[in-house]
Amino acid sequence: MKRTVIPFCISMLIAALAVAGPITPKQARTAALNFMSRTVPTVTKSSSCQLAYAEAGQQDGDTLFYVFNVGGGFAIVAADDAVTPILGYSPDGHFDPQNIPDNCRAWL
Repeated sequence: MKRTVIPFCISMLIAALAVAGPITPKQARTAALNFMSRTVPTVTKSSSCQLAYAEAGQQDGDTLFYVFNVGGGFAIVAADDAVTPILGYSPDGHFDPQNIPDNCRAWL
């Protein structure tokens, strides 16, 4: 049983990664706004949602994630559909790319 389950799981993981696609800034903005409007009571779908930061990969230059300031908080959104869309959020405060703490910069 284990001999068939492990190779099957590995092949499914490879297949899932093979069909993963990039998320556009517009799609990421929609995901951030939808999540924040469901999670933070003061945010509505008509709240302000501005792209504050986008991180590009060092090897291929593809975007890794986006950060949107939404209402009075911010949301970090994955730029690939192979992972959970919302990587992190804060219901209050704004993301300032010029003042990222060292520990947060290392995580990002």
